Amino acid sequence: MIGREVNMEVRREIHHYMLSLPITRLELAMGRLLAGGLRGMMYMSPLLLTTFVVLGFPSAVQLLVILGALFLLATGISGLSIAIAASTTSFEKFVTARGLVYYVLFFCSSIFYPLSLIQSLGREGIMPIPIVVLAELNPLSSGADLIRSFLLGNPPFTIRMISNLVLFSAIFATTAMFAYMRIIERK
Repeated sequence: MIGREVNMEVRREIHHYMLSLPITRLELAMGRLLAGGLRGMMYMSPLLLTTFVVLGFPSAVQLLVILGALFLLATGISGLSIAIAASTTSFEKFVTARGLVYYVLFFCSSIFYPLSLIQSLGREGIMPIPIVVLAELNPLSSGADLIRSFLLGNPPFTIRMISNLVLFSAIFATTAMFAYMRIIERK
């Protein structure tokens, strides 16, 4: 949603209003990014709560790690959406680019199937190796595996899960903030 809003701002040139707000461009960009992350958390909450009811609640520390990881993931995806929105001038191009990127992110990840299954299908030659590599590097795989590790005990929790999420979020959050500030300054 945050990407659509930013793309609409770009297309309709609402930058004059945004520049009239009593905040800096950096604060505006950070606010957009954090709002996208919080909005993502709100969207995930019902499904996460349902998962906890079915599988059991994690410990307090595990819950904080899960929520932190999901916030990083939501912020990174919001940043990715803002970066795509700021770089496209038509709604059709934005929807196409966002759809393609999200298609690759979701379907080349371990959200639907455990990473161990994807890797074994790759070793057997059933799954193309590039898809396996994408699934291993995909931040959505890290998020899904982190939640599985706490709720199901498999795969084992690793620091790599968190580091992938931090790296993904940092790259796309930074890219989004600079792209958003640039698009406002340019107009």
